[in-house]
Amino acid sequence: MDSKKNCIGNISNLLSDKLHTENMDRWLDFRTLGSPSGFSTVDFWEWYASYSIDSSVRGALAEFLVMKALGIEQRRSHWGKCDLVSGSFSFEIKSSAKITCKHPESGAISENKRIVFDIADRHHHITGDSWSEKERCSDMYIFCFLCDLPVTNTDNWEFYPVLTSDINVSFGHAKTVSLSRIRELSDPVSFQDLGTTVNKISGGVLMSSTETQEEKERQEQVQELQRLLACYQVASRDDKNVVWAALNKYMPYVN
Repeated sequence: MDSKKNCIGNISNLLSDKLHTENMDRWLDFRTLGSPSGFSTVDFWEWYASYSIDSSVRGALAEFLVMKALGIEQRRSHWGKCDLVSGSFSFEIKSSAKITCKHPESGAISENKRIVFDIADRHHHITGDSWSEKERCSDMYIFCFLCDLPVTNTDNWEFYPVLTSDINVSFGHAKTVSLSRIRELSDPVSFQDLGTTVNKISGGVLMSSTETQEEKERQEQVQELQRLLACYQVASRDDKNVVWAALNKYMPYVN
């Protein structure tokens, strides 16, 4: 039995170590045959993300700005059912811009004729299971509108927080919504006022620093639970009993 526990523990640790090594930091060099290759993660980030009005980069930047405005600290979740979480309250962040440059090599900047945001229902993956039915999984949408450049001046952004329940009532299963329709549900909010406004609309969901630490510890426990579930999926019949016993202590954290 001890050998089985050690086997499961080793699998869990390998998964954890692999995830850790895939997290780049700003000082990390790319290496070839054990020696520096002459470029680093900063070079990659500058190449990939410095063109900030590209829609894919702008979307990540909008998430980052909202995270900072709300005082939330978390890793970016590419496959999560929502973008940001504060306690049990979740946020979906969508962005659009007044200007665009679809061909950066030409340098030609144009104005978007119609400002729209994506609000389509989505599947999300359930750990240890398949995919959910299509739905809007968050409690609130925050629509981020870039009015002008540079993107690093937060005064050039407008934010529109709207409860998901209001979106469902007003727009049903629509896949997109225009900025003009969003303005029927929310006034524009500045970066510095976003946290206060979100708290007012949601009934005070943003956590204090103490609550944030508690949530961080809870998320670590959830990640351990996810690793155990991954082990359970690949374990033999006998080993599943061992993993299941380990999972029992995490039952209070399963919604």
